[in-house]
Amino acid sequence: MLPELFVADGVGESMNSIASEIRYGLPNQKYIEYASRNLLGGNASVDPFAPFVLDKADNIYISRAYVESELIRSGSRIVLGNKGSGVTALVRWLTKEMLYSSRATRYQTLIVNLSPLDNDAQVQQDEPPADRWCRLWTGKRLISRIFDAYWKQMIVEPLYRATLLPHLRRDKEWMLKLHWFYHHYPPCQYQLISDFELLTWLYSTPTYPPFDPHIDDQDVLTALLRFITGVPFNPREVFGKKFRWPYRKVRLIVDFTGNMVAQTASGLTHCIQVLCALSLPQFEFIVFANTNLDKQIRQLHCVKSGDVSIYALPPWNGAELQRILDERIVAYGGEFRDYAGNVTNWADSLPGLVPAVQYHFRQIVIDGALRAYERPTNYDAPIHALKLARGLVAACAGCWEDRYPPPLNAYQLREIIDLYWEEERCDD
Repeated sequence: MLPELFVADGVGESMNSIASEIRYGLPNQKYIEYASRNLLGGNASVDPFAPFVLDKADNIYISRAYVESELIRSGSRIVLGNKGSGVTALVRWLTKEMLYSSRATRYQTLIVNLSPLDNDAQVQQDEPPADRWCRLWTGKRLISRIFDAYWKQMIVEPLYRATLLPHLRRDKEWMLKLHWFYHHYPPCQYQLISDFELLTWLYSTPTYPPFDPHIDDQDVLTALLRFITGVPFNPREVFGKKFRWPYRKVRLIVDFTGNMVAQTASGLTHCIQVLCALSLPQFEFIVFANTNLDKQIRQLHCVKSGDVSIYALPPWNGAELQRILDERIVAYGGEFRDYAGNVTNWADSLPGLVPAVQYHFRQIVIDGALRAYERPTNYDAPIHALKLARGLVAACAGCWEDRYPPPLNAYQLREIIDLYWEEERCDD
């Protein structure tokens, strides 16, 4: 069972307790039961407005075309955003768009997602985080991840195996290089059970090595990028004039916003300096970082020289915040769609509101969340929208009925929002 709310005896203390409960105490059982009954149709006993989730609600993506068009553009850049600005969803969308959408072949880009502290067999678990961080950002690490992505997206992908591989196999140099990379930087999914012929060749002894035995990491990376983007035969003669070679460049996508080591200036600048030092025409990167490191990032030479651009995620507007709230309700089973598929006003089903306020409830929440852009805060407006929606729905459920007995009017809702923002350290 979830804990019931504690309400202090004194009015001032009680109001302070309400603000704290909105940020730290919810959800409680009373709120969960009320939300399930009135918003989710009894389909689930969950918190539809949980700020940080790892379940199906985490897959909700609110499209912002003006942001997406910026991220699709060519060139290396650093994207800055606060916690809760939607970076994780953006990374997921960017990967899906450039790999699997109907326009994917237009980009001709190999996408490599690299987590700063992915599990690695060579990493010692007792290694200090800062040392582990710097050691993982080596040439070998990047080469291994890039080849693994190429293996999955080109060699394992059924479409390319059926169309391109039969022609690539005829090029001896290409096959020798594939063999070399396969054994020096083994991919995670190394088995191809259905392709016995290729697997047999990969485990055979090559006639000669394609590279110098003493080749360094920088030269290996350069060779790998040329291997991925090079065209060993004329594909238009084989597949027609409209055929586009899958890869003309490699793009590395790195999300540092959720990593504590990366959130330090030294950890982040070390990574960016490693990436900038590559300076290869077939290679570009997008680094997502927290806004509080803006000053340190702008001091980097690659930024000052214009080799790497900075893009700050723009503020969320009211319509976008409403879509976040609406999609959360629907994701957890709320049946609030009209015949055209649009989400209707779910606040109409809240009995803890004065009827005249039900229509304006979502806008009151959104107006409260947009106050995030009027003061310093560690979180972006979407997080505050979810917290405030949860807090006001809890108030409708009677969680603070001694101070705010339902049904609530607009003045009472805005007073609760004022309490939320008056707390001195509301983001901790």
